[in-house]
Amino acid sequence: MVKAVVFDIGNVLMDFGWKAYLEKQWPDDPAMREELANATFLSEEWQEGDRRDMTAEEWTVRYIKNAPHLEKEIRQICTHLRDIFSVYPYTRSWIRTMKKMGYRVYYLSNYARTAFEQTEDMLDFTEEMDGGLFSYREELAKPNPDFYRLLCERYDLDPKEVFFFDDLEENVEAARRAGMQGVCVTNDMMAREMSWYGMATGEESVMLKVVKFGGSSLADSGQFGKVKKIVEKEASRRYVVPSAPGKRNKDDIKITDLLYQCHDRARRGYDYHEAFDTIKERFDGIISGLGLDISLDDEYREIEEHLGKPDARDYTASRGEYLNGKILAAYLDIPFVDAADIICFDKNGVYQEKTTKEMVSAALSNLKRAVIPGFYGADREGVIHTFSRGGSDVTGSIISGALGADMYENWTDVSGVLVADPSIVDDPEPISVITYRELRELSYMGAAVLHEDAIFPVKEAGIPINIRNTNRPSDPGTLIVERTCWPSPHVITGVAGKQDFVAVYIEKERMNDIVGYCRSVLNVFAKHGLNIEHMPSGIDTMSVFIHRDEFLAKEQKVLADIQTAVDIDHLELENDIALIAVVGRGMRSVRGTAGRLFASLAQAGVNIRMIDQGSSELNIIIGVHNQDFDAAIRAIYNVFVNGKNS
Repeated sequence: MVKAVVFDIGNVLMDFGWKAYLEKQWPDDPAMREELANATFLSEEWQEGDRRDMTAEEWTVRYIKNAPHLEKEIRQICTHLRDIFSVYPYTRSWIRTMKKMGYRVYYLSNYARTAFEQTEDMLDFTEEMDGGLFSYREELAKPNPDFYRLLCERYDLDPKEVFFFDDLEENVEAARRAGMQGVCVTNDMMAREMSWYGMATGEESVMLKVVKFGGSSLADSGQFGKVKKIVEKEASRRYVVPSAPGKRNKDDIKITDLLYQCHDRARRGYDYHEAFDTIKERFDGIISGLGLDISLDDEYREIEEHLGKPDARDYTASRGEYLNGKILAAYLDIPFVDAADIICFDKNGVYQEKTTKEMVSAALSNLKRAVIPGFYGADREGVIHTFSRGGSDVTGSIISGALGADMYENWTDVSGVLVADPSIVDDPEPISVITYRELRELSYMGAAVLHEDAIFPVKEAGIPINIRNTNRPSDPGTLIVERTCWPSPHVITGVAGKQDFVAVYIEKERMNDIVGYCRSVLNVFAKHGLNIEHMPSGIDTMSVFIHRDEFLAKEQKVLADIQTAVDIDHLELENDIALIAVVGRGMRSVRGTAGRLFASLAQAGVNIRMIDQGSSELNIIIGVHNQDFDAAIRAIYNVFVNGKNS
């Protein structure tokens, strides 16, 4: 568990802009700039100045010896170091945010005494930190491992609980060798992440956010009121994507389900009016509760005209978002843009990315704000097509990517992605920052918070997604990013899994010498339309994991075809297998992660049936018996998050 963060100062918390300084002072003489750089900033003497406590004159004379004919210019540099340094605008916010999140904050910086004397007042942000070391005072400098050890000893830090930021990879690697986690960062990375959190310069209004609200966030007029407060709190929240009204309580029915029910009953010639009246009552109740002077009677009549038509299933299902969008646009007093006019499909219902981007850009470029309903679009003939269930997430992502938004906020009824399933682990911690790759690994194993297809349009554009809670808007939620310098508080980011797999174990002596052996086996599963979840293998063995329900219907045919396709020494089946993914970007830089994982499971009495670690070291997949599934996840959570044995 990360308890402390350590920052380098130069080019992390302060700009060390020596190149810009040289260009400003000697703009017309690149040869002189190069010679001065080699004599000072790029010289071994500069590094020596970080490691030794020298007077300003002693320090300066060392550089003059490198280029005596440039003594005047070198003395100018050495007496004007203050002009080379500047504090980044995000620095204090970054420090305060880290401390607010419960981290202890330190600095570990290579810094010469002369530079310190000239910039001491600029370093006042270090007073908000819990301590730190300047190299000249200790006569030690990075990447010397003794410098890292001294920091830990002086402030009683456990290296395994420290996350280190530096702009040089060699210094980060030294921190990792010292047992810390760490990342090599640039000013652009730091500033960008600050802006994502609205902390960089306070200029939130210049940002562009697309905000999507789920069905539970728009289930009744009271929820609409919360949404309005959220949207109007920030001018950056300019484009709003609503879902259809969801459940108001556990016994309620979602509007989309009622619409599907109406269509199906109408097609069969059954009476649908009871369900349709319920739909009208829900929407009219929202309008009344908000005090709006609008009517949806014309829209209701149009929907009824389409009910039961063979090609109107998608149209009917989409009307929940359409009607909710109409109400929300009126309530927020901003324009309504029909998704059918800008989200494009072909006649077969295949989403058309290029055309959609062009249509979205053209339609919204002149609108500072708009409501665009989620879940659906249309083809060239105007026929409505929908995404799969949960597709409003996709619409919000598409709008964000097409507009080049700074942030895509996805508002729902949970405060972000949780480290583990709350039905298994009591009150699991939320994940503050997660990468797209980590989320995809967890989502694949059942941790569903966001429609999977919603990731790609924003991922490609480098736009972060922020999962937020409409009912607890002050919670920061989970930020989903392509890559991050934000430290994970734990070695693992999350743990998730699925049950009910079958394992097919195949043994064949000297299997590895038989060209195409594994491919021949896999072709059998492909022939029967079976998707393989995992396939760990050894020299003489291979194991194939597939969903039990899919496999059982074709079991005997598959086994017979395997026997025909390849020569087998032994084949064994194992039923009731659960797969668990332990995911975390911090795993690759922390030794002993796998050992702690396996020890926690052994202590919990869980028998491991399979182990598969990805080459990226981002995840470890383990197989256990179904009956051990909950116990395994609790054991993993306890050891990596609670810091205790199960």
